Amino acid sequence: MKKLVLLAAILAVTAACEPKSLTGEQIIGAIFKGADERGMHIIVETNITGGGLFEEGADLETIVSQQDCWMRRFYARYGDHPSFEGWYYGNEINPVDTLDEAKSYFWRALWGASSKTAKELNPDALTTISPFFILDKDEWRGFRYFQPEEYRVWWAESLRKGGIDILMLQDSGAEHQAFFSIEERRPFIEAFAAACSQAGAQFWVNVETGQVRANDWPDAVAQERERRRAWEFTPIDLLAQKLDLAAQYATGTINWGYYPLMTPTDGVAVSLKDIDGQKAIDLSTRKDNYEAYRAYVASVPQEPAPGHLIRPVLGGTLWWLPGGIDALPRKEAFRAIEDELDNLHAVGIDRIILGSLPKYFDE
Repeated sequence: MKKLVLLAAILAVTAACEPKSLTGEQIIGAIFKGADERGMHIIVETNITGGGLFEEGADLETIVSQQDCWMRRFYARYGDHPSFEGWYYGNEINPVDTLDEAKSYFWRALWGASSKTAKELNPDALTTISPFFILDKDEWRGFRYFQPEEYRVWWAESLRKGGIDILMLQDSGAEHQAFFSIEERRPFIEAFAAACSQAGAQFWVNVETGQVRANDWPDAVAQERERRRAWEFTPIDLLAQKLDLAAQYATGTINWGYYPLMTPTDGVAVSLKDIDGQKAIDLSTRKDNYEAYRAYVASVPQEPAPGHLIRPVLGGTLWWLPGGIDALPRKEAFRAIEDELDNLHAVGIDRIILGSLPKYFDE
């Protein structure tokens, strides 16, 4: 009897000493573990992100060293997980003129050094990037319009020198406007596909499920200037056309827009639920969007259509971790992560581009 009382006392003390919330490393570990169990894949965003590093005067040698150190530490902690698939360079840069040698060298050198580290750690690890193009021909937003051929030339060279395995092109351009047509997008998709073929890289499309509801360029520019952009889920009919376009050229797809426009969960801060800090997307709308996509997936044939390389569905999505997960009670946080993974897996989204990791894993 005394032994039982002593054992109960020990268990009570142990439980009291356990942290009430998850550490950052436990959060990331729980996502990897859940992905392992479901046969999912995780591509990890590195810690040197942002597209303005060159303009900000970042020291190339310094950021290369920081990236190398962070990648080695992260891989030592999580690289043994079966779901670990590779690295994502979160550098969304504006188009670069093919004659801009200094800027071209900066980005190619950063990516090339990072890819060297990636392959040293694991020769099978993928290196990926997801650039955009600009559809604003009349330069309403003040950025130079680049012809598709300019993208092909610059990215073919950058993929080679950057050691990048997969380019995942954002299919709605930098501006994300609802009035963009399929045929406006096609020349850019063709150009990037050609760049990948020339460089020996894979071409995927980032089929976006978020767009700005604007009538035309004057409306779009006014919304942006006044910070009132009307973000919405891409209607299923248009999304089906975008997926069909991607399936004609790409060997894989990912997505931006599941967060914050499609996730059917709420209450626990495991995913972003607003865009640009402008508008919270209500749970009912997100659930409707999720179910609309689920019904669409169920209607898609299991084999690619003639003239298509893949099925027109979303294979992966970007998931940026918001701050605050580590403040949640342990059971609540674990359950939220499990729910997120289950919902993704249920609609065939089995690849996660996991971002914002330095919030939870950094020097």
